[in-house]
Amino acid sequence: MSVQFRQVIICLFLLFPHLVKADTFVVTSSLKAAVLKVYSRWGQVVFTTQDLQRGWDGTRQNVPLPAGDYVWMLKAVDIAGQEVQKSGSILLIR
Repeated sequence: MSVQFRQVIICLFLLFPHLVKADTFVVTSSLKAAVLKVYSRWGQVVFTTQDLQRGWDGTRQNVPLPAGDYVWMLKAVDIAGQEVQKSGSILLIR
């Protein structure tokens, strides 16, 4: 008998930081360990966390970033012990 785990990773990809105060880019998943990074279009890391519940609120060091496209990268280990790597883009609207 074998057991298979289905990994589901949901990423919110559109931010409206001035419309709703609590809007953040978050990853919802059942991961054991993870690192989430957000990059500017020039490749500069603007956010990094190992706490996926923290999320990114469109700022860097509490300073609002300009509207535009940002890239996110997630490196994680799922509950079955498999490495997971995902990436995508975020459109930040001010």
